[in-house]
Amino acid sequence: MWALEMERNQEFKRAVADRVRDYLARERISREQFAFRTKLGKSTIDKFLVGLYSDKTLSTVAQETGLDLSGAIHVPALAPQGDAFDVSPPPVFDGPSIAVLPFENRGASEYFVDGIVEDVITALAQVPRLFVVARTSSFSYRGLHRDVRQIGQELGVRYVLEGSVQSEQGRVRVTGQLINATTGGHLWADRFNYPLDDIFKLQDTITECVVGAIAPMMLEQEIARQRSNWPTNVSIYDQYLQALALIRRVTREDNFEGLKIIDEILRAEPHYAVASGLGAWGYALRIAQFWSDDPEEDRARGTALARAALVDGQSDAEALSRGGYSLAWLACEFETGLVAIERSIQLNPNDAVALSHAGWVKCYLGRGAEALQDFERCLRICPLETTRFRIYAGKAFAHFMLDEFDQCLACGQQALDLNPSFTPSYRILCAVLVVQNRLEDARAIADRLLALVPGFNLSIERAIFRNSGRLDDLLRPMMQAGLPYGD
Repeated sequence: MWALEMERNQEFKRAVADRVRDYLARERISREQFAFRTKLGKSTIDKFLVGLYSDKTLSTVAQETGLDLSGAIHVPALAPQGDAFDVSPPPVFDGPSIAVLPFENRGASEYFVDGIVEDVITALAQVPRLFVVARTSSFSYRGLHRDVRQIGQELGVRYVLEGSVQSEQGRVRVTGQLINATTGGHLWADRFNYPLDDIFKLQDTITECVVGAIAPMMLEQEIARQRSNWPTNVSIYDQYLQALALIRRVTREDNFEGLKIIDEILRAEPHYAVASGLGAWGYALRIAQFWSDDPEEDRARGTALARAALVDGQSDAEALSRGGYSLAWLACEFETGLVAIERSIQLNPNDAVALSHAGWVKCYLGRGAEALQDFERCLRICPLETTRFRIYAGKAFAHFMLDEFDQCLACGQQALDLNPSFTPSYRILCAVLVVQNRLEDARAIADRLLALVPGFNLSIERAIFRNSGRLDDLLRPMMQAGLPYGD
């Protein structure tokens, strides 16, 4: 009996160690960094991560990670019959969390099906602030038919991804569905059909499409959850979600309210890199939309936040992408900003927003063809991205750089239809309509912009496109349409 209790105790310790390993991977923290933060020493951390630790070490790790590891080393009472015993389910992770179950195999090779699921798990693990259950835990449900709500409780997750793979006549059909593990409701479902000619390329494509679709969907669900909890739940993460939702609406009132929340977050957590990056982007939008009462002060504040995001968030994809873009836009440090954005994409290749930021900065540098590739990939992996009006506006500028004026006009109009308050859409439409000898239409667009933003002028274009090699080509038609040059 004593030996059995000791074995079970060690099983619990290993389970906790697995959870902490997942945390370190998700937060991009090395063992050495974690040892330094906890002051436990590398050898102690190495032992912890294989399940060898004391109560004191566990307490220190729990305090540093914020994970609820209570009760992890206590042996559960033995059941009166056989070897069965009760195990309390883990608490739901404070933030978005997902388990990817083994996909149902309908005639495909098992290694191919499992390879798809493993690639999806790996890609999701690269999404910042998303807890992904390890493969060993989620694959334990292979062949079991349980309600996803029960699985969510057992694994302590809010979302479950399940699917199937069918192979016939040289083609593969993959279906996937994202389910809210709390309610059992379906959030997303789709199917993908591909020729079975290059297995590895096919796995990459499926992973890109699945992760690109469900990551934004989970973010929207988290924002909705935060709204239902506010103001009873005021964790730093929920504050960040509220600020993100406000700033992404791209309206003056929401921008100011969102940046107030960012200030509150950074007063409590001065080195919270993702909040710094979001704040920098918020100030960039404020100035770009001519909402600022003191552009110089806001530019300085936004630039400082962008630099803080890059320093504090060297392994945080979201902090790097927003910080890098904002540094390029606010301080005209285009190459430095682009390096940070590309580092972000390396960390999370399926981040549509980072790809959009990269496309814009490449437009500022006159690299229209490369920018267009980024925007098109962005739309391919996430066709319903909330801020896709920015993507279409960016595509319009990229097409203009390439003298593809019909495509430029179409993308500019799509951007304007999606968000009539986003000023770059008006600016590029003014330019392309003049180039196409539609001066009356161009002036009508210019009048709409000046009515929306009475103090508008082309000072922003002159700054951000100064290294594009096409500045005069942009300014001349915009001025012909009636947009003022500015001081």
